[in-house]
Amino acid sequence: MDERLRRSDEVTVELLAILREGLLRIRARGWDGKSDECANEADHLHNLPRAIAEPSLRSVSYYYDVERPAYLQTAVKPEVFQPHWEKLREILAEAKG
Repeated sequence: MDERLRRSDEVTVELLAILREGLLRIRARGWDGKSDECANEADHLHNLPRAIAEPSLRSVSYYYDVERPAYLQTAVKPEVFQPHWEKLREILAEAKG
């Protein structure tokens, strides 16, 4: 099994912030009738609970390196997540050595 990240508490804070912001975006877009944008946001967020529950190098790297870039291809105004992604990038770089 993959080892927990040394800075897992910080990872959890960042992932929870991403999840919260994404859920708020889904709610707002839903009220605006933008179902395609809601689906894109939900697709971006759906695996975060697993990474939050077990913040391992493997799960967080998968989110950052695979799911985040896929989301960016179709995201509308994703810059709201940038401070959280930057912090995750820093933590992952440290963990990977």
